[in-house]
Amino acid sequence: MTPADAARIAATVGAIAWAAGLKTVEDIQIPKSRIPEGSRSRRFYTA
Repeated sequence: MTPADAARIAATVGAIAWAAGLKTVEDIQIPKSRIPEGSRSRRFYTA
């Protein structure tokens, strides 16, 4: 997965969450095991 792919996925997840009325990462309940450790996960959360 490239950073561009990660950004696209994060944007898609964010759009779906926003449409569903969910505003925070905690509300989305992403399984922690599915998110890479380190800077990539931070970039995912802030995208």
